[in-house]
Amino acid sequence: MTRNTKIFLGACIASFALWLFVGSSMTVLTDRFSSTAAALEKPEETGPELKPGVLYPDIQTKSAFVMYVAPDNARHVLFAKEAEQKLPIASLTKLMTALVAMQFYGPEENIVVSLRAIQEEGDQGELFEGQNITAHDILYPLLLESSNDAAAALAEHKGTETFMNRMNQKAVELGLVQTSFVNPTGLDPKDPGTEFNVSSTEDLASLVVAIKNEYPEILDISALPKFGPYTNTDELARSNGWKTKVLGGKTGWTDLAKGSLILVLQSPESIEGQSPGEKGYVVYIILGAENRFQEMKKLVDWTHEAYAW
Repeated sequence: MTRNTKIFLGACIASFALWLFVGSSMTVLTDRFSSTAAALEKPEETGPELKPGVLYPDIQTKSAFVMYVAPDNARHVLFAKEAEQKLPIASLTKLMTALVAMQFYGPEENIVVSLRAIQEEGDQGELFEGQNITAHDILYPLLLESSNDAAAALAEHKGTETFMNRMNQKAVELGLVQTSFVNPTGLDPKDPGTEFNVSSTEDLASLVVAIKNEYPEILDISALPKFGPYTNTDELARSNGWKTKVLGGKTGWTDLAKGSLILVLQSPESIEGQSPGEKGYVVYIILGAENRFQEMKKLVDWTHEAYAW
C-alpha cells in the first residue's frame, strides 16, 4: 500500500468518525429541543384572575383567608388578611379531631360514651352516658352539631393523652406551623393563662385540603344541612342563595376565639379549558369575627364578583 493510499484511507476513517459524532450530537440536541418544546406547549393550571380595578373588601375579622384549589391540587390565594397570625380556633378543632379519628379508628369500631364525656360543656349531639356508637356514626353529632361530648368520647376511646399527641403529630406532618392542640373540643381553658387550641387561617386551609384528599367523607358529612336528629350549626350550609355547591365546613365560637368559620364551596364557574366535572373548589376561613356568617357571606360574594372564573 502506497503512502498516498494510507493517507486517503486515514482521512476517510476520520471523516466517518466525525460524521457519527455530529449525527449523534444533533440527535441529542433535537431530543432536548423536542422535550423543551413539549414542556412549553403544555399549559399550566391557572387560577381565577382578579378583575381590573377591584377593591378589596373590608372584612371585620381578626384573620381571613381564601384559597382556590385546582383539580390538580394547585393552590391559588385569592384573599388574605393576617393569614399567618396564630389565633384561638374554638370548634374548628373538630375537623382535626375527625381526621385523627378516621385515621386511627375503624369506622365500625365501638365508642362508649362516658359520664366524663357527657359532662363536657353543652349538650349538643343528644349523646348519653353508656351509649354505644360507632366511630363513623359519632362523626355526625361531632361535625353537624359541634358536640363537645362526641369529641371527648372519641379522644377517650384510646386515651385522651394519646389522642392529643396524635392530633399534634398530624399537625406537624401536614406542616401546620402555627397549629397546636390541648383538647379535642376547642373549648376555652377553665383556668386563665392556660394554653388553648390555636392555628392560623393559612394553616387551616392546608388542613382542609388534607382532609379533602385523605378523608373526603369528613367534608361530605359537614356539608349536610341536616341528618337524622342533627341540624348543621352552619346556617350557610343550610341556606345561602349561591349557585355554588357547599362541599363542607365547620363553625366555632367561644368567648376567647369569638366567631370562626370554615366554608368550602365548589368554584363558581368552569375556568377556561375545564369541563364542569373538572371544577376546583374554594376554601374560605375567618377567625375572630363578631358576626361570622355576615362576614363570610360578604367574603364569598366578593370573590364571586371580583374574579373572572
